[in-house]
Amino acid sequence: MMQLAERFVQHKIDKHGPDIWVIAFCDNLKAHVSNEVRDIFGRAKVLLCFLPPNMTHIAQPIDAGIVGQTLRIAVGNGLDEWLMDADNMSKWETKMTASERQILITRLVGAAMKHVMAPGQDSMRISAFERTGCLIRVV
Repeated sequence: MMQLAERFVQHKIDKHGPDIWVIAFCDNLKAHVSNEVRDIFGRAKVLLCFLPPNMTHIAQPIDAGIVGQTLRIAVGNGLDEWLMDADNMSKWETKMTASERQILITRLVGAAMKHVMAPGQDSMRISAFERTGCLIRVV
């Protein structure tokens, strides 16, 4: 999370400068509330406002625009690639247990998240926070 925070801060500085405060709304994920992450944001003039517990569904940046779509496409592409192997296709159609399907889906979602969280995708993710109002520039 610290690497993501540092990349977010660099994007904030590039877009708004080092002296402009921004507000970022986030849930109470343990990684968000760690002292190290809060220090990274605080030094860069990013005010973290934490949503009350169980309120994340009100503002879901991942569902805004291209982030969720990119994640779904990456999962689909991973499944397509996996199914290209004849043995996997046969297993998918006839012999795959629920446990094996759970493991496969977990791997596909994990690989898709790795793609979405890659440094080259920073702007896409940050724009989703801006679109949902979870990232606000303070002027």
